[in-house]
Amino acid sequence: MWFIAEEKERLIGIGILGSDKPGSCAEIVSIFVDRDWRRRGLGGALMQCLEREVRARELQALYVGSNENANAVGFYRSAGFEIVCLMDPSVVWIPGLETTITMAKRL
Repeated sequence: MWFIAEEKERLIGIGILGSDKPGSCAEIVSIFVDRDWRRRGLGGALMQCLEREVRARELQALYVGSNENANAVGFYRSAGFEIVCLMDPSVVWIPGLETTITMAKRL
């Protein structure tokens, strides 16, 4: 399921929800807001759409893999997500996932 935001036929935001996962949860595959539209509430509005869809599927949780970017982590924390797992490259190294932070939220 995906939700898009456009202005004058220009994509300014997108939220993509993955398929249902075991444990009655869903994954945010991607959420993106154009740089010019950040801090205007668009990311929060997209998050609300994703959460509404998860609730409609009668799932109980939502999770997302983020990078260590303070803005991304801050956005998810402000939306009620908590850090549940950190990828430690000194223990396990998976190319492309060196800085993954898994965050989750119960709905």
